[in-house]
Amino acid sequence: MNIVQRIKTNPRILISIGLLFLAASIAWPRFIGFTPHLGDVNIDGFRGFLSGIALGLELLGLRTLSRRRGNA
Repeated sequence: MNIVQRIKTNPRILISIGLLFLAASIAWPRFIGFTPHLGDVNIDGFRGFLSGIALGLELLGLRTLSRRRGNA
């Protein structure tokens, strides 16, 4: 079974991955040592990128989960 079939049968995988990206976007500048060498704009941009990926995965997982429950 490949990853696409697993996500279709269990969309909570997308939600879990989205939560991991959200946790990474919150904790990244505090716990990774190389962030002071980057500028504030780059740090904010990367945090925004991670937050956007997290939001997209969360919404996609919720949409897939709600469609699956609606058809059952």
